[in-house]
Amino acid sequence: VWQFSQLGSGNFQGSDAETDAMWTGPYSLINRANYAINHINTMQNVTADNKDHFLGELYFLKAWSYFMLVRAYGEVPIYKETVVEMDEYRNFPRKSIPEVYQYITGLLDDAKDMMYKNTDAGYDSKKVGRVCSGSAAGLLSKVYATMGSGSLPASEQVTVMTGKQFQIVAGNKVYTDPVAQTFNKSQVKGYETFNPVECYTKARDLAKDLIEGVYG
Repeated sequence: VWQFSQLGSGNFQGSDAETDAMWTGPYSLINRANYAINHINTMQNVTADNKDHFLGELYFLKAWSYFMLVRAYGEVPIYKETVVEMDEYRNFPRKSIPEVYQYITGLLDDAKDMMYKNTDAGYDSKKVGRVCSGSAAGLLSKVYATMGSGSLPASEQVTVMTGKQFQIVAGNKVYTDPVAQTFNKSQVKGYETFNPVECYTKARDLAKDLIEGVYG
């Protein structure tokens, strides 16, 4: 156990910076996003399109944070507004996995329609790393694919294109083509109520729209 410190003993919220950051990092981002949302909602000297875009960016960041948390911990608390007092953090109950995913998909569904497309005049392409409408649609597609994968029954087998990305030949990096591999599926606890066909269908449709330029 000592080799992996507190992580090895099953404590994912210990004092170790590496593991503790997986919990405190996303929640710090969520709290800051909630704080910013409160202030942006009161702004008067900003256009409606800019206001929607800024709010959409924050919805995206919250959704991404909860997506990280639910995959790492399962049931987690949902903070829809800014939390100031530490006791407020401690007294929040965990929400079920379906409730967390419902909140995530709701945030991203709003964000993809609120933010500028990267082809819109209002989008500042000079600010590298800023999310746009396509970012939210892409993440939402990944979220639905994750829900679909986790909810597939244990009796199912999944075939995916995978393998080593490259190999070193005579000191040179040579990229390799992926090959089909079949894996036995285990249903993830908490994902049982999701319909895998519906989830994968939504993931496919969003990805198709992205490819066809619906979101920029």
